[in-house]
Amino acid sequence: MELGSILNVTGFFLLRIGLPVVLLVVLGMLIDRWQRARRSAVDTAEFDSLENSANHHEHGH
Repeated sequence: MELGSILNVTGFFLLRIGLPVVLLVVLGMLIDRWQRARRSAVDTAEFDSLENSANHHEHGH
């Protein structure tokens, strides 16, 4: 085989295999960041609600 056809096959292989893998990795990173931010917001909201209920009970009694 000549060098051009080897490079051609290699390029198509990387395009067919490498590109979807890169896209999956990027998508996974974006989902991870989104879930981390969402989890942080939920934890903050739970902490605030616990703090508010504790303050309410202290002032109520």
